[in-house]
Amino acid sequence: MADPQSLLFMMTHGPEEPELASMPMAMAVGALRSGRAVAVGLQGPAVELAVHGRVERVAAPGFAPLGDLLAEFGRLGGRLLVCPASASGRGIDPAADLVAGAEMVVPGGFFTEMDAADRVLHY
Repeated sequence: MADPQSLLFMMTHGPEEPELASMPMAMAVGALRSGRAVAVGLQGPAVELAVHGRVERVAAPGFAPLGDLLAEFGRLGGRLLVCPASASGRGIDPAADLVAGAEMVVPGGFFTEMDAADRVLHY
């Protein structure tokens, strides 16, 4: 069997825009369920999605609650990548504030992830 297609979703919308944050997470979960390798890169306001307690009450009409989507994303083996500059600019402490499994990327790390992915989707 061929290697699964790898996808990178780059997200820039945070919990203050529930529908725009939920759409790519729902797509990422669907891709994981279908056997693809998936990473989600969080930049700008989207880094808030990786902070403990920020999405538990966020829900967009027609979508599962964002907290449930993120939990399933992690259970299915998705990689959650956080932009250090965006996190720092929001006072997010990577050691204390991020959900389990969230990874800070090194400078230039998103370019490495983009090069490695079969497809990059931007939301």
